[in-house]
This record gives sequence, C-alpha cells and structure tokens, in this order.
Amino acid sequence: MHGRILHFSMMRISVALAAILPVSVLTGACTMAPDGFLARGLAGHYYLHGARRNLYDNPAGAFAAWTRAADAGHAKATYQLAHLYGSDALGPRDQEEALALARKAAADGYAPAAHYVGMSLLYGWGGMDKDPAAAEPFLRRAVAADIGRARADLGWLLLDRAADAPAGTAASARDEGLALLEEAVADDDPVGKFRLGEVLMEGRHIPRNPARAADLLEEAVDAGEDRAALPLARMRLLGDGIPVDRQGALALLDRVESKAPAHVLVTLARALLDTDDALPHDPRRARRLLERAAEAGRTTAHTTLGKLLADGAPGVPPDPTLAVHHLRVAAEAGNGEATRYMGHLLEDQGRADDALDWFLEAAARGHGHAAVEAARLLLKRADAGSARRALAILGEVAPDHTSAALELARLARDGQDGILPADPAIARHWFQHVRATGARKAAAQATNDLARMVLRGEGGPTDPETAHALFREAAAAGHGWAALELGRLFEDGAAPIPADPAQAWHWYREAAARGVAQGHTALGRLLARDGQGADAVQAAFAHFRKAAEGGHDWALYEAGKAAEQGVAGQPGDPATAWAWYQRAAAQGVDAAFGAMGSLHERGLGLPRDDTQALALYHLGARAGNAWATYKVGAFVAEGRGTPADPDAARAWLDLAANRGVEEATEMRARLERGEVGPFGAPSGSDGPGLRIQVSPTAPRP
Repeated sequence: MHGRILHFSMMRISVALAAILPVSVLTGACTMAPDGFLARGLAGHYYLHGARRNLYDNPAGAFAAWTRAADAGHAKATYQLAHLYGSDALGPRDQEEALALARKAAADGYAPAAHYVGMSLLYGWGGMDKDPAAAEPFLRRAVAADIGRARADLGWLLLDRAADAPAGTAASARDEGLALLEEAVADDDPVGKFRLGEVLMEGRHIPRNPARAADLLEEAVDAGEDRAALPLARMRLLGDGIPVDRQGALALLDRVESKAPAHVLVTLARALLDTDDALPHDPRRARRLLERAAEAGRTTAHTTLGKLLADGAPGVPPDPTLAVHHLRVAAEAGNGEATRYMGHLLEDQGRADDALDWFLEAAARGHGHAAVEAARLLLKRADAGSARRALAILGEVAPDHTSAALELARLARDGQDGILPADPAIARHWFQHVRATGARKAAAQATNDLARMVLRGEGGPTDPETAHALFREAAAAGHGWAALELGRLFEDGAAPIPADPAQAWHWYREAAARGVAQGHTALGRLLARDGQGADAVQAAFAHFRKAAEGGHDWALYEAGKAAEQGVAGQPGDPATAWAWYQRAAAQGVDAAFGAMGSLHERGLGLPRDDTQALALYHLGARAGNAWATYKVGAFVAEGRGTPADPDAARAWLDLAANRGVEEATEMRARLERGEVGPFGAPSGSDGPGLRIQVSPTAPRP
C-alpha cells in the first residue's frame, strides 16, 4: 500500500513540475548529461510524444519530438529518426543520414538499430553501395539479441559469400547460412521462408527441392512477404517442379500490384522490363508500377523510370524531358546510379558540357560516383589543365568515397600520356587507403592492385613476399584476379618464392572457378605442356574453349600454339593449329596473324609461300603486333614475297625495334652493313610478289 501511495505521489510531483517549470527550463534539461534523472525522464516523455504524433500521421511533429529525445540520449528515438530519414515521410530520402543515426543508436546499445544498419549495408538501401562485410557484425549483434528477421538476413549474406569464397571458407559459410535460414523458418519468419524458398528453387548450395520451395514461398506470401510472390509466380508459369498454373501466376502479380509496398512494385517492374525473365514482358505495366512507386517517394522507382523513359520500350515511347526529371529527383536524393545515368544521358545527347556541369554539381554535394564521372569527362579533354582539375575533384572526395579513391589511385599509377606523369607512390597510398577502409569487394580490388605494384617495384622496392601476402589477402576476400596472380607467381617463381607447379595449378583453378577466363587459359597451357595422354589433350582444349567462351580470345591463340607444338606428349598438328589461329584472328588477336604467316613461311601443313606469309605478317603488323612488324621489315629487306625495298624495310624495322623486338635492331644493323639483300632462290610463291607500300608513319602503333 505504501509503495502505491509513493508511486502516485511521484506521478503527481512529475505532473506538477511539468506544469510549473518554464518551457526554457524543460528544454534546457535535455542538454544535461544523458544519465541525469530529469534528462532521462524528459527524453522518455518526448519519445512517447513523438510516437503519438507518428501514430496520428504527423511525421513532422514526430520528428521534432524525437529529435529532442535523441538529443537527450534516447537511443530508440535516434533509431526512429533514422527510419524517418530513410523513408520519404519528410521529403526526399536521405539514406546516408539514416545510416549515421542508426549507427549511433546501435552504438548506444539498441539492437533493432544494429539490424537496420546491417540491412542497409547488405542491400544497399537508397542507392548506397552494398557492403556485406561491414553489414555482418551488425547482423550478428542483432541475431545475438534475438531480432527475428536478422537470422534470415545474416543467413542470406553468408550464402551469398559462399558463392565466391574458396572451398574451405565456402563450406563453413554455406552451413551456417543454411542453419540460420532453417532457424528463421522454424520461428515462422516470412522472410526466412522467402529466402530459403529461393535457395531451394535455385539449387544454390543444396540440391533443388521445387516442391518445398513452392510451399515455403506460398506460406511467405500468405504471411505478407510480397517479395515471395515473384519467384512463386515464375515457378507456376514454368511448371518448375510443380504443375503449370498460369492463371495462379498472373493472380499473384495482380496481388502484388494491388497490395505490395513501393519497393516490391519496383522489383516487379524491373522483372517485367527484363526480356530474359520468366514473367511476361510488359513495359507499359512496368511504367504504371514505377509511377506509383515514384509517387510514394521511392528513389529507385525514379531511377528505373528515368532509364525506361530515356530509352523507350514497346508501348513506352522515349520521353527525354520526363526521363531527366525522374533521374534528377533520384540523383538529388543521393542515388549513385541515377547520378551516373543522368550525366551519360546528357553526354549521349551531345551535351558533354552539360553532363560535366551536372557531374560537378553532384560532386559538390558529396557524391563520389559523380566525382569519378566528372574526372572521366575532364580527362577526355586531354589537356593539362583539365587533368589537374580532375585530380583535384577526385582528391576532395577520395577520403570518404571508395570509387573516387580507386579512380585516383589508378590515375596516379597510369598517368596520362604526355599530359599527366604517373606517380606510383601516390597510387600506393590510395590503394592502401581503399584496402583499409573500403567495402569487401573494393578492398580486395585495391589489395590486388597494390600487390601488383609491389611485385613490379612500382612506387617502392620490389618485394615478392609482401606481394604474395597481399594477393592471398585479396583472394581470401573472393577476388578471382588475385587467384590468377598467385597462379602466375607460383608458375614462374620470384625469389625468394620458388616456383611451385602444384600451387600454380591450385590457384589457376581457383581463378577459373571464380569466373576469370584467363584461369582456364592457364590451365589449358599447363596441361598442354606438362600433361600426358589423350585425356590431358581433351582437358587442355576444353579449358581453352571455356576461356574463349568466357571472353578471353587469347585462349584461341594458345590453343593454336599448343596444337602446332604438340599437346600432352602428342605430336603437333599444323592443320588443327591453323584452324585455331583463324578463330583467334577473327576475334582480333594480333599474334594469330603472325602465327599463320609463320606456318606459310616454314611450310608446316601448308605449301611454303612467302607471299602469303608476308600478307599475314602485314595484317599482324597493322594490328599492332611487334613480332609481325619485325617480320614485315625482314621480308621487305630480303625481298621475300615482295621486291626488296631498303627504305621501307628501315621504317618497319625501326617501328619493331621501338616495340621492343631486339632482332629488329640486329636486322637494321645488317641492312646498313649491306649484309641483307634479295634471296637468289625463288620465294616459293606461285603468284606475283606482294608489294608493301610503307612510310615510317604508316604502321599503326
């Protein structure tokens, strides 16, 4: 009884104080230390006041009250402010400010804020760059605090990482990710059902199970997870492990259009615009969905709608003016994709100066991507003043923007011919900066670039051991090119690191597994050189084919060279080599022309024909191949396949020497000493000699 009387008395005293104390005193109290009794009480009062305002659809009033509570140290109020900034309730979305506030609330111990930070970084909310590595510790804190959906988000992150990780790391990430999703499903979490349903539908990491996938997705839809309707609709349209149900699939899309929140409308619209998607291609419906989402303030809707109106699509005529409007709205809200596309749209319209002004304006507001694009346009002007301005723009934003720091590092590493000298030391500094501060993918890229500089001694001493450690660090973060560099390092060795064929093979396989086509080329080359027997021959050429399919055209030349020289202990086959060289030449591989010319010159598998050889060498030289350039000079000097022409020969040989061919320098000296002249014997050509008209500037460098 006494306790209740005391509690009632304290309430009366609190009410009396609120009525008696001047507003200035109450407001000033909020500036007291957050652990003060009165400050805590007032912070709670303002938080509840803000919650009531928000409940009655008064975001401005909620913002004012929550700001007072947050200033007094109320972590939950700070978190609610993050939600307001991350929505469109107060105007254009400001995800950067939302993230900063959520980080503060998380630092003050509020677990839902840690989950918010994790999701923002994982999914790249508001057009921000995704950063799964930075998201992970926040999501783990949320899971530890038993925030339900955090299990699904962390599980999805780990499964995504497993796709690119080395075998050992991938297994651990996969097992933990699947376990978290199963826990989320057991807790009846709709997001967990949606994510696990996608995994089972796609067969990532575990065998496909379309029936269970469809059940989980349907349960997620029924529980209000509208995103699950899209993969479920695809399954019903395709009859993927379940009966075809076109009517049911279309009903799901109608449900999404009528009930789903704006971000799901954007996802559906993008699927309807994708001609490769199983959902019906319907640009007009996509436009309608995007317009609704844009009216709801969704920045990504403005971006996608702007791109659609800029390019046009069936049923949606181009509207450049309206496209610029939507892109501007998204860009001014901080969307990097819209900022870039807006500038490119102006540039494509022949308004390069307007594009530069746009990028400069956006860069001045702190958009790192815009600074990179502004620098690109300035560097295209190819004058010293514009180059210095580009450096200054990048330098202003590089400390806080990874993309600008990477661009600055590469510009410092490579320089610009005749305009901007390279500065390897500065390049190393910025690569190191991104390595230390960038998101996982960008940090791995910077680490790989830094390792290459260290290995080559650019901007400092050559240090193979340090380069090796850096390459391993980048490879461990999933960087396929770093795995390729490790393969090269172990194939050739670099003191004190000895050559190690087994390690080279391992890392080339890692590179190939991560989508680096050059890894397949290297594996094919090793099999051709060191393998034995018919199986090795088939495996070698299978790797060459995969490399070419992956875009590495040089693999076609390597296949030709292997066929010419013999593969895996088998004798050479010039006819097969010629076929591979032809494919390589058709893809623009300059060395292939010289290789075909060499077959004609030596009469390997083909009639010996200096005229045909010279014609092919000439094609290779015009394509920029240094060895083919030398061969043209030698043939012209000796009168092989063409009348001898010392002046023309000097021009070709000088060009080849400038391209680093030592034999060209020796041939030039012999020519000056009169030791080179027309052969007395016939060239072997059945036709007239090829006449090569050349001046010193004729070959393309």
